Amino acid sequence: MLNNLVVAISGGTGRIGSAFCRAIVANGGKVICGDVSKKKGNELVEELGAENVSVYHGDLTVTDNLDKFIENGLGKFDKIDAAVHCAYPTSSQWGTKFENLESEGLKDDLFNQLGGAILFSQCFIKYF
Repeated sequence: MLNNLVVAISGGTGRIGSAFCRAIVANGGKVICGDVSKKKGNELVEELGAENVSVYHGDLTVTDNLDKFIENGLGKFDKIDAAVHCAYPTSSQWGTKFENLESEGLKDDLFNQLGGAILFSQCFIKYF
């Protein structure tokens, strides 16, 4: 169905991202997976096959890392057809009751989640 289309996925080893990766490969596509978890990335490659998955290990809230993520995928598959942002980084206060949230953790969570999505989109807009 996907006929070797290549999809870049941030947060590709997380709950939602890994489900996307599996579905893409199961439907004939290739995946460029970006995530901070090296262990889970290696497990995903083992599960789905190195011919189907390229993994970039790094923090994708950093623009230079996003550029490297794209370059890494292009180096393996020569193209990217689509991009899906699934990364959802959290601070150490994640899960704290609303009334106990502290401003520093809020800043971290808002930047890493919303800011990460914006930076991801900006880099892929430039690529596409």
